[in-house]
Amino acid sequence: MDRAIRDEPYFCRAGINIGSVLCDGAICACPNTDRSLVQGNVRDDDLLEVWEHRFAPFRDRSWMRTGPCEDCTHWKRCLGNSMHLRDADARRTARCYLDALSESD
Repeated sequence: MDRAIRDEPYFCRAGINIGSVLCDGAICACPNTDRSLVQGNVRDDDLLEVWEHRFAPFRDRSWMRTGPCEDCTHWKRCLGNSMHLRDADARRTARCYLDALSESD
């Protein structure tokens, strides 16, 4: 369905222009991401400082170029996939979004 409404595949905006504060005060890019990506807590940290400085890894995703993304010719289209599709333990993309799109054709 994604291809029916967009010219390009979905791009995860987590940490770029989307941030979340969870019910326990945790500051993260998206409530669907692994909790290892929590960047602070509103009870202890200044939200603006966290947004401006600790979210840098979400804005420069070169560290995500591992696993199936390492040699991908489409890297610039998705920059390593959605943050919620990361395998935090393996430190790589759990599933390639572009592969999933081609499987649905």
